[in-house]
Amino acid sequence: MDHDGVNFLDRNGQWHLSFATATRACQAFAAAEPDLVDLYLRDWEDRLRAEGFEPGNRHSHELLRRWAPAHALARSWCAEPRRAVAEQEVERLQRLVREAVRLLEAAGDVRGARRIERGLRGNRYAGLPIRSVTSTVRRPTGIVEYSVGLLDRLQYNHA
Repeated sequence: MDHDGVNFLDRNGQWHLSFATATRACQAFAAAEPDLVDLYLRDWEDRLRAEGFEPGNRHSHELLRRWAPAHALARSWCAEPRRAVAEQEVERLQRLVREAVRLLEAAGDVRGARRIERGLRGNRYAGLPIRSVTSTVRRPTGIVEYSVGLLDRLQYNHA
C-alpha cells in the first residue's frame, strides 16, 4: 500500500490511502472474492429494500437508488475474472463443435455437419440457437449438447 507517495501509516497503525490506491485495493479484492462482494451487496440491497417499506423509512429506497451505480461498479469488478473464464470456455466449446463438424464430415453426414455450422454462425434456421451458448457458459444448450453427443457417438463408433 505504500507504493503511492501520499499513502502513509499514522502513529496509531492506521493506513491513510489515496483514492487511486483505495480503488485498486477494492478492485483487487472484488476480483479475488467475487462471491463475498456479491453477498455483501445483496445483503445491503435487501435490507434497504425491506426498510423502505417500514413507516418513516422511505429514505432507504432513496439510498438504494443513489447507491445503485456504485453497486453496479463493484459488481463489474467482480465479473471481470469470470468474464475472461467464460470467454475461454466459449472458445473451447467452439473448437469442440468444429471438431464435431469435421468428424461428421469424415463419417459421411455432410447434412448434419452443415446444420451444426449454420448453428455455430447463429443462423436460426438451423434450429440450434448458438446465441444461448455464448450468453451463458454454465448451462450450454442447443448446438453444444447436440455436438458433444454426436462427437461422443462418432468417437465410440470409430474406436
